[in-house]
Amino acid sequence: MKIRGSRHIQGRIVAATITRKANGRFYVALKVEADVQPLPTTGQAIGVDLGITDFAILSSGLKIDNNRFTKAMRQKLTHEQRIISSSQRSEAP
Repeated sequence: MKIRGSRHIQGRIVAATITRKANGRFYVALKVEADVQPLPTTGQAIGVDLGITDFAILSSGLKIDNNRFTKAMRQKLTHEQRIISSSQRSEAP
């Protein structure tokens, strides 16, 4: 059996799950126990405000767009523009 790995296994293997897809290929998912290295403390903090129209606004003033909201509105806008466009074509002589 050919084996192709996406990365080196670091840590002790705790469990393995073997699955067979509909196309006949087998996949293995490994659960490993690894030592976690703590991140160094920087002493800096930041505030995050989660919202509806904006996904998040940081205390530094940076706004992170809510892609789900804008995607839905973009799709609705495209749909409405198509309706307007088709109605204008039918009215023209």
